Amino acid sequence: MTAFIRQSSLSILLLLCLLGHNSAFSHGAAKADWIHVGGNVDFEGIPLCALVLINGVSQFSCDGNGRYDMEVPVDANGMITVQVFVDGFAPFNQIVTPDQAAAYPVAMAQDQGSPSLDIGATYEPSATEGRLFVSGSITIGGAPVCALVLANGVSMFSCGGAGQYSLDVPLDQDGNVTLMVFAAGFKPYKETAAADDLCVEPNTFCAITEVSGMILVDTTWTVEQG
Repeated sequence: MTAFIRQSSLSILLLLCLLGHNSAFSHGAAKADWIHVGGNVDFEGIPLCALVLINGVSQFSCDGNGRYDMEVPVDANGMITVQVFVDGFAPFNQIVTPDQAAAYPVAMAQDQGSPSLDIGATYEPSATEGRLFVSGSITIGGAPVCALVLANGVSMFSCGGAGQYSLDVPLDQDGNVTLMVFAAGFKPYKETAAADDLCVEPNTFCAITEVSGMILVDTTWTVEQG
């Protein structure tokens, strides 16, 4: 467990393009249409370290007070979609007006059985030393899911139609990669691949597929030189 996870007492460690990504950026909001939003995330008065995703812009509320403050674009309808993810709590999703979003506290509720995402992840050596190429797909029951994918500070949305993602990420100080996925209506996903378990030798690849937290495939093979 990282210090970050210990601080939050839940795992949250990076989405969903969901409403925020699709509505805010696909319509090319002008800078004049951006507003400041802020608030605190808590559970029964206890501050939470959470991932806050608002119209495609994300931030962690991990200052000890559960506080978030950021500049976000309004969507095509002039509205703000607030999404909050904390491990062990039900995903939060609410559409509000810009005036409401300016000071918008979020009270999380304990999760009562939100579904888990099916995460496919392949780790390959990057062309750059000290980095790995992580790719795969985000699905649920075979259907693609538009999600925010975060790995060691590098992120993207899996909203290309097939739920696919690909990231070239730096290893952390321990030589590990922490993959996180956030999607509206689903439990947050977090998995750390230890350096000793990764295939980082040239021409060697690893594939790990998980469904509802269960490893279905864990294989290693070598590509023949020809």
